Formats: sequence, C-alpha cells, structure tokens
Amino acid sequence: MPKWSADLQYIYAPHLAPESVQQKANCIIGKDYPAPMLDEQAEKGRCIARIKNAYTLHLQGDAPEVLDGTAADKLRKLHEESGALKSKSSVEVKEEKGRAKRERDGDQSIDGFFKKDKKPKKA
Repeated sequence: MPKWSADLQYIYAPHLAPESVQQKANCIIGKDYPAPMLDEQAEKGRCIARIKNAYTLHLQGDAPEVLDGTAADKLRKLHEESGALKSKSSVEVKEEKGRAKRERDGDQSIDGFFKKDKKPKKA
C-alpha cells in the first residue's frame, strides 16, 4: 500500500484530497489506496438519531427493558417509524438522484461517469 506523502492536510482523510493532490502523491483513491468503506457523516447521523430514540423511550443502561432484553424490539420499531434507519448523507442523496435520473433516461450504465485511464497500460 502506498504511503501518503502529499499535503498533510489530508493525512486523516485522503479521500477528500483533490485529484491534483492525489496525483502529486502518486496515490489515487480507489486505485492505489482503498476508498472509504462507509460515509462517516451518514453513519454519524444514523447513530445520533438512534440515540435520540433511546432517550425518547428513557432507555438508559439501567432501564428494566435494557436489562431484560426487551428494549431492542421497542427501539427497532421506533427507528422504523422515525426514519432513523433511513437517514442519508448529502453524498448518498446525490448518488440516489443520479441513479434515478439514469434509470428515467434509460441509461443505467455508469461507465460514462468514470474517467477512463487515457494512458495505455504497459504489458
């Protein structure tokens, strides 16, 4: 795995670095270095929504429902009702809109959305 040697501003989140910085570092995200496995902001939003639901039901660690194991069903139901399981980041919303547009326009191929490597690969 390549070592990130570019602008230290992006050391903890190299996937946020502009393409020019990635090229300078010889480390293209998704090619030379793995892309993030999840959207941190979306997961943070989901977590906060779930915690709010737990507080709404007064389910702190010593609540009888927590101790006897019945809290999970109550929380699951509230999460479904409140949409806590469905909260999305702006990136996820944008991707969803793009997918819907491609389906509506009849173009479900995403090849056109990825930049092709213009350099011929060496054999």
